[in-house]
Order: sequence, then C-alpha cells, then structure tokens
Amino acid sequence: MQIEGKPRDHITEAGIVIAGWTRLWSQLLVVHVAGPDGRCRGCPSSMNVAPRSPCRLAELAGAAQQAHRAQSREGAVRLAPDQEVNLSSTASCTGRYPMRG
Repeated sequence: MQIEGKPRDHITEAGIVIAGWTRLWSQLLVVHVAGPDGRCRGCPSSMNVAPRSPCRLAELAGAAQQAHRAQSREGAVRLAPDQEVNLSSTASCTGRYPMRG
C-alpha cells in the first residue's frame, strides 16, 4: 500500500496511528535531537552508544507530525484511491483514548 505515492513503512504507519497524540510526538521531537557528536540526545544508554540522529523515535515523531498536518489540511490521509483512514476517529484530541461514535 502507499500513502500519497510513497511506499508505506512501519514508521509511516505508526505515525498515522499516533498523529492525534500531539503531546506525545511533539515531546519526542523536542527530546530526540542531534547532539554535538551527531548522535541522539534522547537515547542515552550506559550499555550502548546512542544512535545517529535522527533516531527511530525522532523518525516516528516526524511521521506523526506529517500525518497530523495532512489531517489538518484534508481531514483524512489517503492510503490508496479506494481507501482512507479518518484520523479523527483514530484518537481523541487529548490522545488518551480512541473516540467513540
């Protein structure tokens, strides 16, 4: 499947799911940034070296931000000509619980 002509991947799919959780992905964007060494400042570990920036969480947050912007413009993200995901029914504005009809 594709989103707006681009091949879908797990990060993009997850970004669509969390697009309504603005507090989550905006905090991820704040915390998971490159340090002076080019590694993610939000992924410290005493066992491993932090990954190069952008880390997977920063990529996820960026995908969620893009999906949120698309939702704001169109009200839905187009997956394919015959499919749509209405993001407003996926999560509430607070991002805590799915909206109920």
